[in-house]
Amino acid sequence: MGDGSTTDSDVPVRVTGLLRAVAIAAGQQHSLALLANGTVQAWGFNDDGQLGNGTTTEENSSVPVAGISNVTEITAGEDHSAAVESNGTVWAWGQGADGGGGGSSGDEDSPVQATSVGNGAEQVVSGSSAEHTLLIGQPYATLSPATGPIAFTSPGGGFSSTSQVETVSDTGIVPLQFGQASITGADGDEFVITGDGCSNTTIKPGASCQIGLRYNEKVNESSPVATLRIPSDSPTSPDTITLDPPAVRQPAARTAAVACSTRRAHRTLTVTCALASALKHARRQLKARLARGRHTAATATSHKTTARKVTLHLKLPRKLKAGNYTLTITTTNPATKTNQSLRL
Repeated sequence: MGDGSTTDSDVPVRVTGLLRAVAIAAGQQHSLALLANGTVQAWGFNDDGQLGNGTTTEENSSVPVAGISNVTEITAGEDHSAAVESNGTVWAWGQGADGGGGGSSGDEDSPVQATSVGNGAEQVVSGSSAEHTLLIGQPYATLSPATGPIAFTSPGGGFSSTSQVETVSDTGIVPLQFGQASITGADGDEFVITGDGCSNTTIKPGASCQIGLRYNEKVNESSPVATLRIPSDSPTSPDTITLDPPAVRQPAARTAAVACSTRRAHRTLTVTCALASALKHARRQLKARLARGRHTAATATSHKTTARKVTLHLKLPRKLKAGNYTLTITTTNPATKTNQSLRL
């Protein structure tokens, strides 16, 4: 009875070693208890390994079933046992003469996965005088890449990345039905579904579908994020896939944001800069610095503008030494820098 003794009792006795049991299953001469932490304890006869603790020794007190965790369902047959984990996998142990022990005809004294049902179990039951187990199946969606950030190569402001492909597979035992896929979030309009073989379809167990994704970078951003949602009737409905391009931008994209030309007239150096269309308005204030080595010869700052063209006038010193100078143009918030060598 699990109380540590071999004495019959006509009144209830406490099973030792069990704390916070949430479910009980009884076989012909053995019992199982599912604990709140997702583990399983067993006690009783064990001649066919039905206790699942790696032995065939009878136990008068409860012992842990080996190798399974996050269990949500348990059942006990005549001389075998089974459990379902939270991810839908089925484990069985005990007598296997009629297939009760997990898919083979041999007895199993530790849980073995019933691979033929994949992740397809929702509930599992056995008759106390039967040598078989029944389960209620379900669809089970798995992802490749798995749920989480999908890395895109940053194309630079105004350009598109190469496509990424998300594959959704039904690893359950019944068909998987999808709703309409969508991309949501503050930066969702910068991500595009380029090919959709999943939305509003049904796929069979073992089959898969694919969704193509691309990132259209409107401006050079630090880390735009959105979420791809693919609703389905799976308990693992893959509706939290994060789309997250890398924060590091390609140097070529930064350099191309500002292109400048110069013209000298006596003591004034006129700098005319063309701004990339993708450059944010907040960054359309330019700062110019003319330097020779560490010595600054002249500086200028433009007004903020929404235009594509900005002109700066640098007042040169009365006695400007002839030689090679470097003109550095930076935008603000944050800085985008471009350098130009000049002979003055």
